[in-house]
Amino acid sequence: MRTIWCNDIEDLLSIARNQGWLFYYHHQGKHYYYLYVGSEREILCLAIEAKEKLAGKYVTIDDDGNIVTSNKPIMPACSRIVGVAKDEEFEKLLEFLRPS
Repeated sequence: MRTIWCNDIEDLLSIARNQGWLFYYHHQGKHYYYLYVGSEREILCLAIEAKEKLAGKYVTIDDDGNIVTSNKPIMPACSRIVGVAKDEEFEKLLEFLRPS
C-alpha cells in the first residue's frame, strides 16, 4: 500500500466526497484525515495532517471551493466523517512514513 500525503485538505475532500466517507484520527495532539482508495493494482492511502478538527459530522466542498460542514448530510454529495478509535495500518504509516 502506498501513502500519498496531500498538501491541501480541499483536494482530499474532493476525492472523499465521491467515496462517501472520510476517516478522522486524533493522535498525539494532531488531527489526521485520510481515506483508502483502490486502483487497478493497489490500495492507496490518501492522508493529510490538519491544523484543526473539522466541525460537524459531514463535509463537502461547495461550488466556490469552500469547505462546508454540517451535522446533517449535505446534498447533493458529501462525506461522513468517521472517527477512528484504532487503525493499526494507519498507525504504522504515522510511525514510518510521515515526513518530519
